[in-house]
Amino acid sequence: MGAGDDAVIAGFIAQGTSEKRILVRGLGPSLADKGVTGALADPVLELYDGAGNLITTNDNWMDNSNQQEIIDTGIAPTSASASFILTKVPATMPGAEYTAVMRCAAAPTGAGLI
Repeated sequence: MGAGDDAVIAGFIAQGTSEKRILVRGLGPSLADKGVTGALADPVLELYDGAGNLITTNDNWMDNSNQQEIIDTGIAPTSASASFILTKVPATMPGAEYTAVMRCAAAPTGAGLI
């Protein structure tokens, strides 16, 4: 993956009558610790609702206002340049649609995982 249209996209549905707490991780640099060669150096995450509206974005997870809450999950990224979104989203019946998009903040391209 890379910048612009070279993105990784994942979708999910929040179903129910109350909002849901969700966690989306954009991994690249920490994959190198797991033996992945050519890992993406600096992923950026974006979270969109079903209408295509941007809900939130994150470049470096440690820049999040809820950094301590992320650490408390026990699965905070090992790299400061990884992306992480921990937030609440509305749920509906039959389900609210969401899309997470991950791109590279800058060249070069590489392997990444949402």
